[in-house]
Amino acid sequence: MAIKITVKGFDTATQEIQAAIKAGVRNGLAIAGARGTALVMETIRSPFLGRPPAVSTGNLANSIQYQISQEAGISRATIFAGAPADIYAGYVESGTGPHFPPPSALLLWVKKKFSPSTEKQALSIAFAVARKISKRGTSGFGMFARAFAKLESELGGIFRAAIAKAIEAAGVGPAGAGKAK
Repeated sequence: MAIKITVKGFDTATQEIQAAIKAGVRNGLAIAGARGTALVMETIRSPFLGRPPAVSTGNLANSIQYQISQEAGISRATIFAGAPADIYAGYVESGTGPHFPPPSALLLWVKKKFSPSTEKQALSIAFAVARKISKRGTSGFGMFARAFAKLESELGGIFRAAIAKAIEAAGVGPAGAGKAK
């Protein structure tokens, strides 16, 4: 998912204003990345459509992070699941078709969710859950999509404020007019 932000008049602005705008965009990306990360974590930890939160061990929520990159004049903040949840976060986001997961991969979740008294009982529950997944698949939780929907409405304000603050800090905008350099 991507959002394009255009600054009108950038090409005709002075070099000082252009530099301040670029600094404001970088700051805005950091703010947006941090806010998006917080929203995804909040979404993971909240119930959805009558289902409990998508958190058992905390690995998924605690793995959410962002990275800022720049390529060919395009700056981007990417929000993603890092290790160890990077292996399964996509399946939690979108769901899966019917498949038979290895019961051992479900053991930690089974132990947290059902508190079995023995390892044998935990493995038995994990096998039953795997068998159910093999018939139905899993439904998606949509934590990234739902968080992005919230973040999208905030992005304009985040970038306007970050750019205005950078212009003011550079002393080259309307608030800085008359300030000595």
